Amino acid sequence: MMAIPFREYERRIRQQFTDMFSRTGFEAERDIAGIVLNRLGTCLPQPATRILFGKDGKPAPRDVLRAKPFGRIAFANTDLAGAMDHRFSILEAQRAVAQLLEQVITG
Repeated sequence: MMAIPFREYERRIRQQFTDMFSRTGFEAERDIAGIVLNRLGTCLPQPATRILFGKDGKPAPRDVLRAKPFGRIAFANTDLAGAMDHRFSILEAQRAVAQLLEQVITG
C-alpha cells in the first residue's frame, strides 16, 4: 500500500469514477477538485476535534455536513461519526446514499 505512489492511486480513482459515471456526464478533470488518500492501514483512536462540537450556538461542522447533501454531493466519513472504524464507515455511507436517493426520488 505504501509502495504505490499517490499519483498512481489518484489515476486509478479518477479512472474508476470515469468508468462508473461518465455515462451521466461525469468528467474527472472538471468534477473532482481533489482526492484525499489515507494510507493508514489501521483504525486509530482520534481525540475529539472541533468538527464534533458547535460554537457560539451554531451547529457542529459535522452536523452541517451530515444534515443534507450540497447539490449532488453527500459527505460520508468516519470523522463525521466520531468513531473511525469499518462499522461507522458503512453507516455513514448508507446515510449519505439514502440522502442522495431521497433527492432523486422526490426530485
